[in-house]
Amino acid sequence: MKNLRALLPLLFIVASMYAQPARNVVERGQDRNQIGRDQATIDRDRAELNQFQANVAGLKSAVASGNVGSAQGHQTKLVGQMQQEIQQSEAKTAGSANEVRQSNVEVRSDNREVRRDNAQGRPVAAAGDRADRRDDVADRADDRGDLAERRARLARQREIMAQFKAINFASSGMAGVAEKLALLDEFETTMRRDMGENVEELREDRGEIREDRKETREDRNHR
Repeated sequence: MKNLRALLPLLFIVASMYAQPARNVVERGQDRNQIGRDQATIDRDRAELNQFQANVAGLKSAVASGNVGSAQGHQTKLVGQMQQEIQQSEAKTAGSANEVRQSNVEVRSDNREVRRDNAQGRPVAAAGDRADRRDDVADRADDRGDLAERRARLARQREIMAQFKAINFASSGMAGVAEKLALLDEFETTMRRDMGENVEELREDRGEIREDRKETREDRNHR
């Protein structure tokens, strides 16, 4: 029993040395899965943007030719597309909030690893983990910024749809048509911005894989 108690600190040190590389492997797998989801989202966003643009063009053509029935049909389709886009924005905003929570978890984990390295007298490993913490703190700041932007865009999309639906073609005349088209242009801009953020997230996730590989190599060297 005395020998077992004497071995416990050593077993703890050995286990802690292998904990971070294992975490890096898990994170790398998560990043690969996220890359696949990012690309699928971008492909879907691009298809939806093309369809939205086609319906806007159809609405403009119907208005120009005085075809009220066709104009109403395109308007109905556009409202449906805006509703769908808003639902997706809600889901993406919830996802961004989850990413912020995950970032907080990673920073707390980094803090524990730095304290562990210091307690075990491993200055080289501690320096590496402090660098990891700086990266994760920066990532958390980015995630918080993304969440704030998504929330603001979602709020504006809801406003645009409400304003668009409130304008009546028959009673508002050409001024109402112009206002509707301006709202559609702005909504399209929000869709483009959202897709651009997804492209940026794909780039960042690919960078995360490279960082995880680097961290794994460094952790092996620090053992």
